[in-house]
Amino acid sequence: MDVLAEGARRMAAAAVAPSASPFVMDTPNVIGLLLSALVAFISGPGGQGGSSFYVCVFCVLLKLPLAEAAGTAAFVVFAGSVASALSAMGRLNPASAKPAPLIDYDSVLVMLPPMLLGIAWGVLVNAVLAEWCLNLLLLMTWAWMVYTLTRSLIRTVRLERRRKAAAAAAEERAAAA
Repeated sequence: MDVLAEGARRMAAAAVAPSASPFVMDTPNVIGLLLSALVAFISGPGGQGGSSFYVCVFCVLLKLPLAEAAGTAAFVVFAGSVASALSAMGRLNPASAKPAPLIDYDSVLVMLPPMLLGIAWGVLVNAVLAEWCLNLLLLMTWAWMVYTLTRSLIRTVRLERRRKAAAAAAEERAAAA
């Protein structure tokens, strides 16, 4: 019951007179809006949601609490995926030999149940854990992502250097012969 009472208090405190705008065009809001648009333009076509970036923008610039920022970011990603899915529904896959839809519906059927289970667990964890614990989990997730991406980048750079060195050595042998 306390959660409902707290929600009612927040709604009453956030009530704005009809003539006043709830959105203030100050510097953090403008920067947050521009960064949100940039994240949408980069992550949307790439097939990534961009939720972790939205959470940062909403927490740091717009001063939302972590739980509200996570919920808002999830909604923004959901809206972007609905728009993307609607635009892809009628198109055909250009790489397919025979006419086939761009969306692989068999993969959707395989991936949807685990995704819904993850969403349910995420909602439960977000409601049960304290904000400091959520922040710690978020930090650990980002650290793991940075570690794995950096390791992958280093591996790729080393491989590229080896390929370039092998190509240069082959050119030198061909030129010497």
